[in-house]
Amino acid sequence: MEKNHFALFDVDGDGEYEYIVKWDPSNSHDVSQKGYTGKCYIDCYKLDGQLLWRLDMGVNIRAGAHYTQFMVYDFNGDGKAEMAVKTAPGTKMTRWGADGRVLEERFITMPEADIRAGVSHESSFVCSADDYREHMAEVFMRWQTHPEVVKGRWPGTLEECFGIGKKYQYPLNREDAYALTDYFIHTYAPSRSEKNRLEAFEGFIYEGPEYLTMFAGDGRELETKNIGYGAGDAGSGSFTVAESRGAGGGRGYRGSEGRGNGADGRGYGSGEDRGHGGRGRGGNRGGDGRHEHMKTKSFGLESFSMDREEVNVRYLEQLLDSEQVNALAHLLRYGLEEVMDGKKTVRQTVEAIWNAWEKQNWKPFAGSFVPCGLAKPRIQELYACLNRFRG
Repeated sequence: MEKNHFALFDVDGDGEYEYIVKWDPSNSHDVSQKGYTGKCYIDCYKLDGQLLWRLDMGVNIRAGAHYTQFMVYDFNGDGKAEMAVKTAPGTKMTRWGADGRVLEERFITMPEADIRAGVSHESSFVCSADDYREHMAEVFMRWQTHPEVVKGRWPGTLEECFGIGKKYQYPLNREDAYALTDYFIHTYAPSRSEKNRLEAFEGFIYEGPEYLTMFAGDGRELETKNIGYGAGDAGSGSFTVAESRGAGGGRGYRGSEGRGNGADGRGYGSGEDRGHGGRGRGGNRGGDGRHEHMKTKSFGLESFSMDREEVNVRYLEQLLDSEQVNALAHLLRYGLEEVMDGKKTVRQTVEAIWNAWEKQNWKPFAGSFVPCGLAKPRIQELYACLNRFRG
């Protein structure tokens, strides 16, 4: 075990800080890395080293960067800090007394609806490679009814996604879904990047309930609520990421769960797609009176370029897959070509870009051709990119 994040706060009101320390196992993995992990723990210590309580996150919270963030603060104003943290079936709190005796050892309280559905603290939602193959087949069988396909944002067939001739009838039967899944795992994904070894895709958690639990400073559970985020929340649910629960609150592989493990670990190439010309800072007028468009190119999760200027997004921690970087390049280009007029503030510019997306989806940003490799980022990332752009 190795210590990771920690916080300082007075949890018992004695005027002295306590340490809240998160411990990761030696086999913890970032969201970009496949593989099983051990369990994550959060401890609370007095300054003299006395252990007050330990929260065992359980097998359904993957250990590694970006999975477990905790907030320590005096939320109710009683002079003692509480802790809010994401939990799941199997999360257990142990509390000790000053003499080292165990005062209490109990699992978090699961919602009745999950208990009635058969979920218990013994349940494990950690996927194996076989589970992943089965999951992808299920996703492909439902392809025609996926909201993104119905709305026209994604291609109507998987063959179109993969760039091959149409071969199957939709909705897919199970045999055909498995055939396309195997093509995706063994042929298409490796062709996009040698890092895409999806046949060994395991250790992630993309199904099962997850909760938000508030603990008192002494470790007692105050309340547990279902987070309730669905698959694809925050725009990270492109088919290349196996319909994960999304960046908005999942411990699983929120978004791509590994930029090297999606269908394209390299950012879907150049992203030099059609857009709309117009006023503003972007482009010059061509002979037909229309603006020439700024060219964009994305570089995985590191950066993207607008013509010759590079926009560094390396330290934007909530960017989880290259499709979001691709999308940011499109959004920023639209802002430069269509929105910015030297009068609008940064906030007005971002709101105008965001409103265009909310009303018309990707059409204003990519023209009549909407590439498959786009996933909606958060508005905060758009602010950050605009601030980083120096053109």
